[in-house]
Order: sequence, then C-alpha cells, then structure tokens
Amino acid sequence: MKTAEQLRRAHYEARNAHNKLEDERDRKITELVSAFERETKARLTEEYAARLLELATVEHQARLAAEDAALEETKTKELTVPLGTVMLQWDRPRFSHSTPFKPTGKRGVLEVISRESVHPSNRAGRAQIGDVVIRIVTKEGKPGLSYVVGNKWGWHPEGVDPNKEEKAS
Repeated sequence: MKTAEQLRRAHYEARNAHNKLEDERDRKITELVSAFERETKARLTEEYAARLLELATVEHQARLAAEDAALEETKTKELTVPLGTVMLQWDRPRFSHSTPFKPTGKRGVLEVISRESVHPSNRAGRAQIGDVVIRIVTKEGKPGLSYVVGNKWGWHPEGVDPNKEEKAS
C-alpha cells in the first residue's frame, strides 16, 4: 500500500502534467487564432480599403463645403457690431440690477472663426467654423487663444457705456 506522501506526490505530478498539457493546448489555440486574425484582417483591409478611402474623401469634401457655407452665411448676416470691433467686458455683482456695470479690464475683438483661426485644444464650447466670437486679447495686445462663444452678455464695443444704454431704455 502507498503512503499518504506517495499519493500526494502522484497527485502533484498528475496535476502538473494536466496543467502543462492545458497550457500547450491554449498556446496552440492562441497561435491559430492570431494567425487567422492576421490573415482575416489583412484580407478585409484590402477588400474595404478602396471604399473606405472613397467615403473618407466624400466626408472631408462635405465637411469643407459645410464650413464654406457657414462662413458665407456669416459674412452675409447683418451684425449689430461690425467684425474687427474692439469689445470691452463689463460686469456687475450677481443678483444686482441696480448696481452699475463696471469694466473688468478684459478686451476682445469680434471675429469669425475660419480654418485659419487659432483654436485652443480640448475646450468645452469650442467654436465652429463660421461662428462669430469675441477673441480675448492678451496683455500684450495680441489676439489670444481664448474666446467667448455664444452668449456675449456683458461685452460692449469700446467707447460704449452700458450704464448709459440701460438708462436710455
């Protein structure tokens, strides 16, 4: 009769042999799957390459046409303030309608975003081509990367006092 130690040893060897065989089987499956995947990927890439290139070209041309149309639409739109106007930001305390506006010191220039415009990367509310924005001017007086999109509340042309406008209405 075999001792407990001998039986444990036989169990250990059988388990090792079983694990080695499973590992070998899994390695062969992985090699076969990888080879099949490479072959299939190469075949499908070749099969779809021409159509994908064609569709990418159509997509690019459609985007350019939409951008051109947006630029033309903006150029023909009547604006209350002409493009290139220097704008100053005015603000007043929150929830106060009686306190007069005070200038914040921020300056900007009214412009239309075009393909040549400098865009900051990964900015929420990023302007699209054809959008009218106020490009914030740096302390050196050069157009910066930041701009105001959409609601331009608090921005008035240089030389216009919003406090006088408010009293007139």
